[in-house]
Amino acid sequence: MTEALPLSRTERRARHRSLSSRLTIILVALLAATLLTASACSSQNVEVSFQPFTLPVKITWKKGEIEISGERDIVTPVGTIKINAGVTLEEPDEEFFYVTLRDKQRDVDHVYKVNAGAGAFHAVVNGTTHIQAENRHVLITVKEGEIKTIEFRKAQSTLSQEKPGPVDKVIDHIVGRWNEYWESTWHPPFAWARWAYDDSTMGAVPPFGFLWFLVRLVAAIILGLIDLVLLALCFLAAIAFIIGGTVLMNIVYGIAALIGLFILFLLVLALFE
Repeated sequence: MTEALPLSRTERRARHRSLSSRLTIILVALLAATLLTASACSSQNVEVSFQPFTLPVKITWKKGEIEISGERDIVTPVGTIKINAGVTLEEPDEEFFYVTLRDKQRDVDHVYKVNAGAGAFHAVVNGTTHIQAENRHVLITVKEGEIKTIEFRKAQSTLSQEKPGPVDKVIDHIVGRWNEYWESTWHPPFAWARWAYDDSTMGAVPPFGFLWFLVRLVAAIILGLIDLVLLALCFLAAIAFIIGGTVLMNIVYGIAALIGLFILFLLVLALFE
């Protein structure tokens, strides 16, 4: 048997140059993908948004008082109106709907306008009771002494009132799980890159504004590379969450962490070889 001869210094340098070249090619490809994605997201003519499954606002009725929490700017108080007073409200369109808290003890309606955007929404009271909107108007009866927390969730469009079949149930399960994951995800798509990127200073105090823009751009590119990896991880975790719930999702996170540590170990080993 012949033993492998140790590599000479020249051969070790050649191996290091080969490894460096491969890493450079990978980084360049990732940089190009990040720049293309950042350009698409930062263009003034293109807007990328994720419409929430649940509106980021809550209305709480507690001891006869009404409290609005979350993004309160999407809720506009219309007024307190006596029940059956015959007041005509503005006809709701596709961008908003009305919410009325009816206090029969005081014989008044507390009316609010919720600017939810396109789509149909229904109210969820205390996380259990679902109240559908009729003609884009949600009516909720409240009483003195009780506590009600009201959220608004996007209603799934239905083409018929027939009982859903097995395929429909599977689709509803997948869509519901998918939306639930992305609503509560710890890392929204390109969150770090969007946080770092800012071109509002380009014309401020030349040339320092432009230099600061370059600093933010470099930071956005670096964080964007990390975002790409995390986006792929979250995509796999979302699929795992649909199939096996939180348990399988956590397993995917754990395996990804182990793979990341192993790759980091190999890179450190290659650098000090």
